[in-house]
Amino acid sequence: MFRLFITIALCLQMLVASAVATTWTNTSRDGLASNPANWSRGVPGVGDDVLFSGSSGDCEIDIALNVNSINLLSDYTGNVFATVPTISVTGSLQISGGTLDLRNVDLTFSGSSLVVGSRGNGLANGHWSITSTGNVSASFLQPLTIQSLHLNLSDGSAFVLSDSIYADNVQLEDGLLDGGVIRTGAFTHNTTFDGGLNGGTVLVSNSFTSSQLVGGHFPQLIINQGSVTGPLFGATTVIDGDLLLRDGFFLFGDGDLEMENYEQTGGQHFSTGSSGFSMIVNEDFILSGGTYASSTDTTVLAGDAFTITAGASFVNINYCHFVNEGDVDFTVDIPTAISRMGIELSDGSRLINHDTISVQSIDLVDGFLDGGVITTSEFTHESTFDGGLNDATIQLDNSFTSNQLVGGRFPQLIIE
Repeated sequence: MFRLFITIALCLQMLVASAVATTWTNTSRDGLASNPANWSRGVPGVGDDVLFSGSSGDCEIDIALNVNSINLLSDYTGNVFATVPTISVTGSLQISGGTLDLRNVDLTFSGSSLVVGSRGNGLANGHWSITSTGNVSASFLQPLTIQSLHLNLSDGSAFVLSDSIYADNVQLEDGLLDGGVIRTGAFTHNTTFDGGLNGGTVLVSNSFTSSQLVGGHFPQLIINQGSVTGPLFGATTVIDGDLLLRDGFFLFGDGDLEMENYEQTGGQHFSTGSSGFSMIVNEDFILSGGTYASSTDTTVLAGDAFTITAGASFVNINYCHFVNEGDVDFTVDIPTAISRMGIELSDGSRLINHDTISVQSIDLVDGFLDGGVITTSEFTHESTFDGGLNDATIQLDNSFTSNQLVGGRFPQLIIE
């Protein structure tokens, strides 16, 4: 038993001893990482710490690395560039001097710290896959530009970014994005992603659609503090789940955004396009806080509830179009929140209004208007409308002509 204990202890000691710190010396002056003569303790092995210092010159990483750390010290003046397909780092990656160019490398990082500590020194390129089992702290004193970022942390862990990254493609598979700014041209989101930008920002300069979402489902996007900027040039964005705006900034230009539920309890929602932005909500629209403002957008509700409470600080919705196949429960505590309305429900369905609101115009296409008072300056009514103000009142402060009333029944129509 004692001999077994000694044997295990010796094995563990050998394993610990096998992880070494090896420093780039470039003694042979050929600049190749594969040459053992260019390292103080031989070519870096699995779990080793790799150091670059002084004026040892440039290094071409021409062998696949699987190391604990890569550290370019502050006195290093050379350039490190990779010409291999893969590099794995399990501990830390720190650039305090020189530059590290990953070119087209697939970098797998499962450590806890990513740092570029000095302006003028650089870390660039590569296809990054962050697979850590805990939080990752990332700090870049100058923006990091890479080909792609794949975030796949353990469930609940966070990529804590204090600066900015530009990646041509971003895929969020699991974990949280906490702080910082990620600019991207293409964005995908997996079903396993925890659903969060926890003070983080994703600026999407292009569109993403359901076909780009792995698993075909986007369960939810939570914006707690950061911001999301969406398509500005007529693109279409599809979220197969919910958009929850708690705080922060949500900005869209021209284009369409589709989701299941929209819930805003704080923050700011703006659309700035010149030709219009359409937000399509397939279930419930709930606005209980923050600011929702646009002069060009269209909100299409295909769900069962549309709610705006007095907790919202400012609301200006350009056009609301109701297209549900069943009844819609309509509660609006801010009378001037909506500029224009269109009611196009399934045959016999009702918009159940609990309040008194004022709109610039209303168009009745199909369905019943049930309860409440709507004051408007412009009123149109199509033959497909079921004919119903069901205990509801439309109060006109302007005129309309007989050709605007095509068929239907009106129990109560007030003309002031």
